[in-house]
Amino acid sequence: MARVAGSLRRVIDRMVGTSAPPEVFDNVADRLDELANRLEAYDQRSLFQLIGPSPPEGAVTEFSPVTGRCGSFDAVGVMSVVLLVFTLMLADFFDTMGSVVGIGAEANLLDGRSRLPNADR
Repeated sequence: MARVAGSLRRVIDRMVGTSAPPEVFDNVADRLDELANRLEAYDQRSLFQLIGPSPPEGAVTEFSPVTGRCGSFDAVGVMSVVLLVFTLMLADFFDTMGSVVGIGAEANLLDGRSRLPNADR
């Protein structure tokens, strides 16, 4: 499995910065489709089976409202969802801090260094 991951990384690295014609990408896509078809003959495990015990009966394992067009949590991967949540939290934090400082400035609540007093509490 590590060899496959390494090969895929190499392909992706070379595809990102290449000036290859579209026919090369069509060929790569065709070969990947062939490989996917060959792998369909084998038993498929879900992400939950790969990282630990199966989820309890009735547990929600489909997060399509979060993942959008991908259709399932398995297709996106754990790291992608974690990064999405972290990005949204980070953006929300800076948006909130900007609003607090802006309102503080309008209300003349900032000190001489343009900082909100007692904001560290």
